[in-house]
Amino acid sequence: MTVYSLLTQGTEINAIEVQVHLRFQIPSFQILGLAGPEIQEARERIIAAFASCEIDFPKKKVIVNLAPSDVKKSGTGHDLAMAVGILSKTHTLTSKQDANTKIYAWGSLGLDGKVQPCAKAASLIELLRRDQHQKILYLSAEDARDLEELLDWRKEKNLNGIQNTDLRIVGTLKDVIEPPIKPITLPKRMTPNPNPELLPLLAYQERVLDISIVGRHHSLILGPKGVGKSQMLEWYRWLTPESDAEKTWRRFLYEDSARTHGPISRVFPLRSVHAQVKPAHLLGTWGSKGFRAGELSLAHGGILIADEFLEWHRDAKECLREPLQNKRTTITRVQGTTEIACDFQLIATGNLCPCGGLPARFRQRGTAFPCKCSPNKVEEYLQRLSGPIADRIDLISIFQQEPDPKKVDFSRTINRDGINLKKKELMKKRVFAIEHFGGVPGELSVRWLETNMPGDPRFEEAIKDKNLSLRSRHKVMRLARSIQAIDLSPELKVDHLIEAMSYRMLSEN
Repeated sequence: MTVYSLLTQGTEINAIEVQVHLRFQIPSFQILGLAGPEIQEARERIIAAFASCEIDFPKKKVIVNLAPSDVKKSGTGHDLAMAVGILSKTHTLTSKQDANTKIYAWGSLGLDGKVQPCAKAASLIELLRRDQHQKILYLSAEDARDLEELLDWRKEKNLNGIQNTDLRIVGTLKDVIEPPIKPITLPKRMTPNPNPELLPLLAYQERVLDISIVGRHHSLILGPKGVGKSQMLEWYRWLTPESDAEKTWRRFLYEDSARTHGPISRVFPLRSVHAQVKPAHLLGTWGSKGFRAGELSLAHGGILIADEFLEWHRDAKECLREPLQNKRTTITRVQGTTEIACDFQLIATGNLCPCGGLPARFRQRGTAFPCKCSPNKVEEYLQRLSGPIADRIDLISIFQQEPDPKKVDFSRTINRDGINLKKKELMKKRVFAIEHFGGVPGELSVRWLETNMPGDPRFEEAIKDKNLSLRSRHKVMRLARSIQAIDLSPELKVDHLIEAMSYRMLSEN
């Protein structure tokens, strides 16, 4: 009978084998295997837990080795596994016919012997589903509830669960050797059901929103204060569909690396990043407790909101190059190298000048706030968006007309029914795109775009007139396919291409 705990190394999930040896010497307790300070402190927690639960701690020299011994370990989640490993030497935990059963344990111990939750339910499932042996899993009630809810979610999404596993919920260390007569259970969490009410969008705002969502395009929305950029972000939150189950599960695993307590959030992943964000916050960090996922991977399968994007530090903006292009990035640090998936949709907003007004070069209609900055200052501000980053953003739109308060009916809001109706309409158009193009327009391959370009010379002439880079050329083609899907048009039209180019040239709406 072998006892195991959980080990996470970057994005890899492995098991720690807890090896226990007792010998007749002066009583002592030693933990080996590159154990961190919090694991070394577990000696006192385990001894106190034994005493609180009236279990005799072995009056021998106790040596616990955490294998593999050449990998650093940290965290308090190994407390329970080490305690169970010691109990396995002094008590019978399994029947004779289950002598080869593997035991997994995860949890922290209090001085009173109570088992405390340590999260990581998704990582535990990922570890256990790869092990086909007969297994026993000891967990706290809170962690067991999280695990069962995630298993229900996987079953709902037709994903594999864990096999040959006997889940045993323990409230205290004594429950390991004397299971409680009445099983410990916790009520299931209630899923929040907010009732949103959003203001209606103007026609040009709704057009940009539709194109962005149907094609899943990276979008940059620029404009002065008061034109409805924040309101559009709320619409993105409620209209964007949930990603596929595999991407969502990968996000759950990334969340595990960033959580120390509490359940996994199963709402749609919408990560909002402020203007002072650092590259390490976006990409992820290595610390004493291992790899901690950054905002890019926590938005995997969802949306990354980049508010005041032009105000971001240059290093933070430039670290988006590889994720926007390849939907993954590689982090290399002294502790190791790890590759993370970050397939998100970037929705960035920003002003056109430092004062938040509308510069004269964009002021052609509407009554937006006038800019107080000099032309040179405006040009310098706009140059904060580097060419390589702008080249990787599909849709760049400038809003210059703020809603007229006299014409807006603030008593008329869109409730959940209206939002669901709009979402259903957009999903119909996305399905149209997938059926006709073989995928979401924003993710179509270059080969498909060039092969299926209409033979009419007007299409090629329209693109050549703008002298686009190769990457921008393909961005325009993808946008045009999204517009075609929104119009439910069986054929790509020149008008679709011309409208698509207007979202790539920083032209006004």
